[in-house]
Amino acid sequence: MSDHVILTLETIEKPRQYVKVNGEMYPIANLDELGTLQQFRMFKMVEQVQPLIAKAEAGTISGDEVLTMTALLDELVGYILPTLPADFLGKKPVEGGLSDHQKMQIVEAFTRLVGQTSAPAGPASGQPARKGSRSRKSTLAASSRS
Repeated sequence: MSDHVILTLETIEKPRQYVKVNGEMYPIANLDELGTLQQFRMFKMVEQVQPLIAKAEAGTISGDEVLTMTALLDELVGYILPTLPADFLGKKPVEGGLSDHQKMQIVEAFTRLVGQTSAPAGPASGQPARKGSRSRKSTLAASSRS
C-alpha cells in the first residue's frame, strides 16, 4: 500500500514589522495570527474609535467619550502589539504610559499594513464580494479608510 498525500499545509512565515517603544522593538501581530473573534472585535473597535478620533481632532469630544476612546485604543494596541508590556497601556504619559496620540499612530500603522495585504474581492477592493469571500482583512482595511 502506498501513501498518497492529498493535501500539504505549510505555514508561511510573513515578514515581521515592529514598533519601537522606548528603544525596545515590539512585533506587530499579523492579522492571520489573530483568531476570528479577535479580528471581529478589532473591526468593531476600529468602527467605534474612528468617530471619536475625529471628534478629538475637532475639539468636540466629551470627557466620557475620551474615556471610551482611550479604552478602545488600549485594547486595540494590546491586540496589535501583543508583547508590549501592559504598563504602557492604561497609564498617562507622565506615569510612563503611551499617549492617546501614540496609540492612534500604532493603530494607523497597523491598518495601513493590513491595507497593503492583497485582499479578495469585497468592500476594500471596490469590487463586488462573492458569496463567502468577505474576509476580516478586507473589512478591517475598508473600515480604516473611512
